Amino acid sequence: MGADRSVRLELYGMARYLVGKGVLDIPAESAATVGALLREAVRLAPALVGAVLEADGTPIAPNYILLDGRGAVASGDAVSDNDHPCLLVLASGG
Repeated sequence: MGADRSVRLELYGMARYLVGKGVLDIPAESAATVGALLREAVRLAPALVGAVLEADGTPIAPNYILLDGRGAVASGDAVSDNDHPCLLVLASGG
């Protein structure tokens, strides 16, 4: 990843509501893996903690993270500045 580049984390549902905007630009050097990306998201948007992410960046539900439309990404999966990660919070209940 290049210097001064960023990974744009798209926010949907509750994540978007809590943060008050649809994207977080994460510095590329802080987003080498999915786990690192989410830890930086927590640092930049602490409102996500408790409702969407744990304080260490772990998703509260595993289906919240998509990478280029693929589900079931792992914390150690690599992220590049060409990827399009999404934090998707699905409503549940009856």
